[in-house]
Amino acid sequence: MKNNIIIVYVFLSLFFYCILAQSSNIVGRCEQLDSKSTCFKYLNYTSIFIPNGITQASIETNVTSDLSFLEYSDPSCKGNGTLVYCLKSFPICNSIILPDNSTIPLPSYPCNNLCQNAYTACEFYIKNYNLPLSCDSVDSRGNKEYPIEYTDYNLTIVGGLPVNHIQCANSSLLNQNEPTEINCLDPLVKIDPSYKDDPVIYWVSDYCALPCNMKLFSEHEYTVLYYVKKVFYTLSFISSVFLIITFGVLPNIVSTRMESILSYSVCTFIISMTYFVEDWYPENTFYCSDQPGRFKTQGDHLCGSNGFFFQLAALGVIFWATAILYEIYLNSKIQQNIYFKYIRIFNWSVVVLFALIPLFKSKYSATVFSGCWINSDNGGAWQYVLFYIPAWICLLLMAYFSIYSSIKIYVMYKLSPNNSILFWNVKLLFFLLLSLFNLVFGSIFKFYFESKREEYLNLVRLWAHCLGENGADACILQIPGYPLRLLNTICISILGLSLFLAFGFDPVTHQIWSESKKIHFIISKLSFLNRFVLLTSSSSSNSNDGKGTRKSLKLKTFSMDLFHSSGSSTETKSENLTSDIN
Repeated sequence: MKNNIIIVYVFLSLFFYCILAQSSNIVGRCEQLDSKSTCFKYLNYTSIFIPNGITQASIETNVTSDLSFLEYSDPSCKGNGTLVYCLKSFPICNSIILPDNSTIPLPSYPCNNLCQNAYTACEFYIKNYNLPLSCDSVDSRGNKEYPIEYTDYNLTIVGGLPVNHIQCANSSLLNQNEPTEINCLDPLVKIDPSYKDDPVIYWVSDYCALPCNMKLFSEHEYTVLYYVKKVFYTLSFISSVFLIITFGVLPNIVSTRMESILSYSVCTFIISMTYFVEDWYPENTFYCSDQPGRFKTQGDHLCGSNGFFFQLAALGVIFWATAILYEIYLNSKIQQNIYFKYIRIFNWSVVVLFALIPLFKSKYSATVFSGCWINSDNGGAWQYVLFYIPAWICLLLMAYFSIYSSIKIYVMYKLSPNNSILFWNVKLLFFLLLSLFNLVFGSIFKFYFESKREEYLNLVRLWAHCLGENGADACILQIPGYPLRLLNTICISILGLSLFLAFGFDPVTHQIWSESKKIHFIISKLSFLNRFVLLTSSSSSNSNDGKGTRKSLKLKTFSMDLFHSSGSSTETKSENLTSDIN
């Protein structure tokens, strides 16, 4: 009988406790706050309420994650937000005495005015970085997490009062050591907000910015991009040097087409050199200034000079490509370029002027998406006025010249089929189409990234949110559009190579090398030097080897004389041919 009474008592106790828990919406216990907790130094109490089924360690993990978001804010937001998060996460535990002298733990939630203060201070960051703070939120038991003055609990089920006011937690429960120092999450860098208007700093918050050498693509993608640049810029550099020698140094007479090709080659040579200057620095550090998070401007003189020469050469390539296509257009009409001297003056004058204007206005700088060039990230029209609009005008001219020349080439081939002439014209057509493609794609690439700017900013915000939740190792910032960036890199890096493929294997190129007086002069000097060396070697040999050596000497001397004399006769004939062509 006694055992049955005990069982009934235990059952009723559990039953009433469950009813109590449901009616009062309280199931929890009091614990001592761990001294290692992030919030320990901000609270002036140590007895905290912990809901059943939850550990203090799990709460601490959530608190650390929530507080990490405040590192994207300012001192006011961080101070107010930290205190509110700590009061909410580790509420003070109140022990209410029931009529039977037993106690029940009840929490004190943060007062609503504290939450409103934090919300006002953090409103910008809540909207832009999804900081988890809402003054109207309720907990899993339906209680307001930020009551106006107090929280009501009904304890009649256990003989208590029907209304029990539990005062909300106010500022009296807080210590005065409010946190105000911003510590940016890795890999973000902390920068003084006085640099807020600096166009070469990419801010994530008022105090934190993207590091200069921030990787926007995967390691594999960067590796592919690196080797594509290395290979094509090197080939373009070699091609440019060959074409400069061929059309600028060796010709006995430089025609207008040769000068156009020479000018184009000089520009592609300069572009290749700007790449080699950047590549000299490891891990893209060429773009980074000594101040963490800040990209270089033309005040960092190497970046300024690189930007100037790249602008000059890139615009020069477009202008001289137009001039080359104009020459082809005139040839298809069997006309001479009588205006070339004016074209020469116009091209170089405009190119130099449009490279000097941004230099005088201090507009050259590196950006997160490009090397040292004209910076238009702040919404300016400098790139459009000084590069894209002139390029688009040239694009229209090039399109007209290309279409007309292609039609004429096709008509001529139909009238007189000739595979050699067809091959030469196909190479020219390849250069025409490639030049058009580079310009069209460059414009599309510009507009593409302009249209994606807001999307990229949102990706940065989501990445920053991930850093707060999971840390740097679990969060990777990857910007879309890598294939387009790779193709844009290829288009720029093959400029010199494409011209070489069009004119490097041309019969005129072989003619220039075979007829060049400078080549013949060098050969004659080498021939004389070769004979002198052989004669010296012959005089020092012994009598037994003398006969063989003299025979060899005579043979080699005869060979060199024959090449030299044939070269001279070829030169005479070739000069007449060159004059006819030019």
